[in-house]
Amino acid sequence: MLGLSALTWFVIIVAGYALLLLILPREYMWIPFVAVVVAMTVLAYHIVPDETDDLFRYYGMLDIMREQGKAGLDYIVDLNWYDWQTFVTMRYYFYFLSFFPNNRYVAAVTMFIVYALMFLVMYKAAQRYQVSKGYVLLGTLFFLSTYWFYDTASGIRNGLAFAVVIACAYYHLAEKRNIILCLFGYVAACLLHSSPILPVALVLLTLLTMKFNSKFINIVMILGLAVGGAFIQFLSDKSNNEFISSIAEKSESHTADTGLNTNTSFLVNIVTLVIVLLVIWYFSVYFVRDKETDPIYRFYRYCSTTAFFMIGCLFSSLIFLRFARWILPIMGAVLFMVGMQKQADFVKKQPPNFIYTGEKKMVLRVRTQGAMLLFYFAYSCVHFWYACVGSSLIWMHF
Repeated sequence: MLGLSALTWFVIIVAGYALLLLILPREYMWIPFVAVVVAMTVLAYHIVPDETDDLFRYYGMLDIMREQGKAGLDYIVDLNWYDWQTFVTMRYYFYFLSFFPNNRYVAAVTMFIVYALMFLVMYKAAQRYQVSKGYVLLGTLFFLSTYWFYDTASGIRNGLAFAVVIACAYYHLAEKRNIILCLFGYVAACLLHSSPILPVALVLLTLLTMKFNSKFINIVMILGLAVGGAFIQFLSDKSNNEFISSIAEKSESHTADTGLNTNTSFLVNIVTLVIVLLVIWYFSVYFVRDKETDPIYRFYRYCSTTAFFMIGCLFSSLIFLRFARWILPIMGAVLFMVGMQKQADFVKKQPPNFIYTGEKKMVLRVRTQGAMLLFYFAYSCVHFWYACVGSSLIWMHF
């Protein structure tokens, strides 16, 4: 477009979003949110997939359905391409997309849904807790820098399924609204791809363990989650059960080898997990303090559960990468924004000498607030740089 590369446009979109958010008053925050969703959709529309991308193969399937209609869909289902006999949602999602005039709408529509859901979650959290515009900017920039745009646009299924699950989890746990719609969303996501089964199961685990306040039980649960992540891969290696294999992604031809992966992309995602764990620990006192009165604690608990489960998935590369690419960014953004605002609201209510007389764990966090802000922002910048020079974005072209 206009003689500029796809990567250049990605950088322009992120920079333009940040500038627009800084310029506009907070009450018009929805404008840059809508603008970035539309811009990412347009960018995705112009992407030309490589022959090795899933998106390229989807084009062929769409051509069949566009030419033959329902008969083309039945033909693909009979051949069970991409397990369409099982993944009913994906089957009809692609059939719906075949009515668009060309194949470019596949990535565009998918990216619109994904980014609209993610920014809706961040907007709802920011509005519910009246988060300062500065914290919103930092949180959303973290999301934009750590979310894997091109993997979502070229792979379609995983990014879309995870976006549906995380949006439903937020509304279900934090907003306590549209519960029936959320349950439907969980089911629909699991019928897009097998990978969302795990984050949906973690929602259920979160609800089952909400009443456990014992430190001992919490420690046991943390260890159990970490071991559980590794145990799934172990079962997959030792079992021929198709269900277990599909969850562990063993059945896919591009499954990564077991064992700790040491390539740059994997290590970067490990660092992102460490950052999110730091955010979870740093703001824990504010979320736990309000756990009886504020439902956001349920979402905080879900994020904690997911993060500790990911530790065990370090030896199951593909499971870990999918969580890191499509769940960690939104978790890190929402918890940071809400946590910073909770801290600011807490400090406002304290006496002037609080820094000297207050509870140690509270004082520690207030004293290190500047360091936390700097560290969080610095990592967002570093990851954005990596995304532009070392991630899948470098393969994106028009």
